Amino acid sequence: MKTINLTSWCEFPAAIDTVKKEFGEYKIEGSGITYRNRVLYRGQTDSDWKLETTLERVSARTWTILDYAQAVVRCTPRIETFTEKEWNTTPYEELERHLDENPGEVALPNIPDYSFWVYLRHHGFPSPLLDWTASPLVAAFFAFADKSDSEKASIFAFVDSKMGVKGGFLGAPQINVRGPYVRTHKRHFLQQARYTICTFFKNNQHTFCSHEAVTSRGDKDQNILVKITIPRSERSKVLSNLNESNINYFTLFQSDEALIKTMAMEEIERIDL
Repeated sequence: MKTINLTSWCEFPAAIDTVKKEFGEYKIEGSGITYRNRVLYRGQTDSDWKLETTLERVSARTWTILDYAQAVVRCTPRIETFTEKEWNTTPYEELERHLDENPGEVALPNIPDYSFWVYLRHHGFPSPLLDWTASPLVAAFFAFADKSDSEKASIFAFVDSKMGVKGGFLGAPQINVRGPYVRTHKRHFLQQARYTICTFFKNNQHTFCSHEAVTSRGDKDQNILVKITIPRSERSKVLSNLNESNINYFTLFQSDEALIKTMAMEEIERIDL
């Protein structure tokens, strides 16, 4: 993993330009054709934090796709009752058949009920989906939105494949990118959300594992991770600047709670929004 340590927020745009220049596109030699790579961004409050999903944070057990999908299906009736919205999740027998028919030792099969998984992720249900955004500025907001005693915040940039083609390691953990074309909660679109999921194939099942099992491997042309750190002393400057670009709690969540959080920053924390 490459690390870029910044001393101030004003250096951030140049750091993002550096990432895009190095990893954001590739050219086919002799053809004159240039392809653009998808760069994903993720902000974290503390630069010492690992890349962990919310499922990893709350559960130490090993989860397979089938295990997790079953848990989601069990929750569905209660959620549908209180939200008065039907999700038509896949019955257990169909889940099992779908995964049995799409084993694959490298490629991850289509995630059953993916749109519902995203909906749950945006409402705090522990998820194997690690959330990212297509916007470096949105990532910066999430890195600085909460107050913290940590010394630095971090914004990660992830590139699935530098050359547009991704290879597999038989039986080894793999990161797969999912999104953005899914019908789910509006926050998904407000935040330009994307997701990654890390699995490995074990005992004929796709099992979730840590993203760092892949990013620490040092692959040359794929699973590229760049970590940009910024002193947290820059928080007020960052949030004020992002608000000028219409990036704040309310614009990213559009809820009563988000509006009140935005006003609290302005009136109580006295951040110049």
